Amino acid sequence: MKYIGLFIVIMSQASWGKTCNKRVEFNSGSRINPVVYKCLDGTVSYKQIKSTFVPSRTGTVLRYLTGSSSIPMGRTESYCGATAAVNVHNAYCKKYFVSPSSVAKKYFDDINPGVRYDTMLRGLNRFFSNQGNDCVNGHWSMSHPRTNAYFIKAIYNHLNSGKGHWKNPKTKKSISPVIVLINRTPKTTSLHWVTVVGIEGFNPNRPSFANCVVKINEWGRQTRESCSTFAKHASQVNSPTLLRWMHDYYLLRYN
Repeated sequence: MKYIGLFIVIMSQASWGKTCNKRVEFNSGSRINPVVYKCLDGTVSYKQIKSTFVPSRTGTVLRYLTGSSSIPMGRTESYCGATAAVNVHNAYCKKYFVSPSSVAKKYFDDINPGVRYDTMLRGLNRFFSNQGNDCVNGHWSMSHPRTNAYFIKAIYNHLNSGKGHWKNPKTKKSISPVIVLINRTPKTTSLHWVTVVGIEGFNPNRPSFANCVVKINEWGRQTRESCSTFAKHASQVNSPTLLRWMHDYYLLRYN
């Protein structure tokens, strides 16, 4: 798909869970020192690094030449894409830790105040391929399920595919996380990449959202949303007029 001059603000508005309460401690003098927490279900959740303002030389020059104050002089860069990437890296690459800031500019940087879906997919594959034999053999792919039911079922099936290193200490089942693009504030361009680590109360043979809950790792915490709410958030990424050309769902899986 061709690039379009589009700016997407990546944000998050969610209630926090208290299921990731053990901070990972690193040795003094360690080359990395990210803020990351271990969760009760055997997953990890990195705290998202603070957004930064990235000045634009082009915008500054155009504003000076035209005298128009409406021309942006830069963008506020947020890092939910890089944060989701290091979350899943821990699951598929021998469970070791990296700093989100060390991979953000190297793999997940583009002209947008966040990271576009194509940059995200390309960055994940470059990031993982550069880990040598440390990662489970595979390739990141993107899909766009047609309905809420297909979307939730696709996530559930991958979570239980047995590919990831994470293991729930209670159920002894392995966890294979996915990454999803959502929008919790419809009609705005506040898109947000999250790591989905679990679905509870769902039967793929008799799909029903009655008791279905999605578990999401973000911001160093773990949040829970009903499957219907989460599917709605994922389906409204194209609700703003500027984003009508986008698909309803963006699901990234490591196959």
